[in-house]
Amino acid sequence: MKDRHAMSICVCGWYFDRFDAWYMSLHRVKKKYPVFVVCNRADPFQETFDLPYAVRTNTGLEWGAYNHYLMHHWDSNSAVLFCHDDIVLNPVVVNGEVLPPEWIFEQIAAADVDQAYVFGSRAEDVENHGQHGRMVYMSRAFLLRARDMGGFWSDAKNAGYTSGDDAHLKESFGCLGYNSGIIAFHAQAEAMGGRVHRKIYIPALDLARRGIPSARQLHYGLWTERVSQIVTQAKDQLNIGSGDNPIKGSTNVDLFSLCADVRADATSLPFDNDSWDLIQAHHLIEHLSLAEACRALAEWRRVLRPGGHVFLSCPDLATCAQALHRHDADSPQLWDGLMHVIYGNEAPGMRHRFGYCKRSLKQIIMAAGFDGVEVMTAIGMRPTPSLLAIGHKPQSGGIE
Repeated sequence: MKDRHAMSICVCGWYFDRFDAWYMSLHRVKKKYPVFVVCNRADPFQETFDLPYAVRTNTGLEWGAYNHYLMHHWDSNSAVLFCHDDIVLNPVVVNGEVLPPEWIFEQIAAADVDQAYVFGSRAEDVENHGQHGRMVYMSRAFLLRARDMGGFWSDAKNAGYTSGDDAHLKESFGCLGYNSGIIAFHAQAEAMGGRVHRKIYIPALDLARRGIPSARQLHYGLWTERVSQIVTQAKDQLNIGSGDNPIKGSTNVDLFSLCADVRADATSLPFDNDSWDLIQAHHLIEHLSLAEACRALAEWRRVLRPGGHVFLSCPDLATCAQALHRHDADSPQLWDGLMHVIYGNEAPGMRHRFGYCKRSLKQIIMAAGFDGVEVMTAIGMRPTPSLLAIGHKPQSGGIE
């Protein structure tokens, strides 16, 4: 059986400068899960807390910090939870018992995978395109392989800019509102193989966002909260294009993945009319031609019950085009990442066959007979500029 205690915690300390709830959580678990902080700047607070730390130049952002820990401080004997310092752990209720926030670490330490991204919710997963650097679990075997490869591949050029509206910083650091180092790490994890890119969902976990104007974030936060409520309250859920990361509690459909509950084409589902309350289809529609996408949306509307919802996402091609125009080929990692967004890859079913902006995505969903269609540009630390969209099947009338 896996040793649930053999995990250490590495914190990327951008803002580690106060005695807050996150610090106290780390203080309480440090004996069971040793904690080490890699600070990106010196601060008087470091002289007062009781956690071991190192101060290094902020290059490569979180992956630079994580790599410093891997190559200079890791004990070689434990799995590691890598995370930022702007995180909130909330109490949870299990079987009627209120558990302390630190229970979250128990759930992560029990992971039986080589590498997994940790998210607070499915909505957060979607907006980050299933990958980010804010909380990542890695097994001891995975870390040994990474160290043998010379450490984590990261974007060493990026000296501190991640997001916001400062155009001059975007030009200086050559990135599109996210740390492009995640693209480098993602390629490394693929090359290493194993059970990687898994996902752990912990609803009591809040991964804070920084660098986003408050009014824009509030509007986006209210929208994602409303969508999350729709997803949570839906009884019978269908997840189409599930790939190798099925959603627990949903019936997962995929044409290629062996992890799916049902092997079927997105345009021809083996389900009765009006049989599902919610359909999720994330980063699937771009793999279909425009004609196929129209057929798929019509098919999804057929199997949804009146009053049901479709919640989908896809790359934001307009944002990609703007980024390519701004940066040309000055940032190779950004360029390579955006080429992947636009064209997909050679794996079965993974080529991209059409692209969308907010307007065109809304049009195609409305044309399939959905109302109340809303499309948002995702906010977050993500390697794929993404659109999120939700549509409602009317109680009566519309396209039949």
